[in-house]
Amino acid sequence: MSTFTSKLLKVTAEFGGATLLTMAAGITGGSALSVASVLFVTMAATSMISGGHFNPAITLGVMVRDFLDCKFDLTDILVRVVYIILQIVGGIVGALLAWAIRNSTMYLHYDDDNVDSGQAFLGELVFTTLLVWVFLSSKKYFLHTPLLYMLVVATAQYAGIQIVSGVSSGFMNFAISLGIKVVDAGEHDSDDLDDIWIYLLGFLFGGALGAVLYWVHELGKQKAKAPS
Repeated sequence: MSTFTSKLLKVTAEFGGATLLTMAAGITGGSALSVASVLFVTMAATSMISGGHFNPAITLGVMVRDFLDCKFDLTDILVRVVYIILQIVGGIVGALLAWAIRNSTMYLHYDDDNVDSGQAFLGELVFTTLLVWVFLSSKKYFLHTPLLYMLVVATAQYAGIQIVSGVSSGFMNFAISLGIKVVDAGEHDSDDLDDIWIYLLGFLFGGALGAVLYWVHELGKQKAKAPS
């Protein structure tokens, strides 16, 4: 298989995974179990191809981890930037397909009757950070039992949605949140994108913080193992 074909398969897998995840969220109205189940089976089908990210925060976390480990490969950086772009496009396509199937869109907005935008952002940030950390850690520690690592990541996704849905209504995945909000705003000609910064900053800071948390944890373990 040529290098170009390999890279094409990787970015296509990421686009497809993000599309399916957003469809699951849009069709079910944000069911945590549905999104986590689709994440598990999609990772099982494609993780050997692309790594099974389907989430801009996770891809960013992988990039930050490699940067902290002093691994600089321009080709890998470019491929992962394309990952993020196609994940976001996949989110919009998935939301459009969900709209076509349901004949209605999902309204995604934080609960502004009970929480303010800062609290919604904090919820999205904390659980995005946790998801990225779990992804990076479990992929390393369950290297020889990949289905277990996928199950751990899917469980983290499920738990995060269950916990944070009442605060930010988000999915710890900017591709899903943006896709759903863009399609809903387009159908209803609304201002549904006014709070998109919550999910954008959750992705940017959560992805980076998750990687830093993983790196610090690994550094601490290495120092603990070093002979005194």
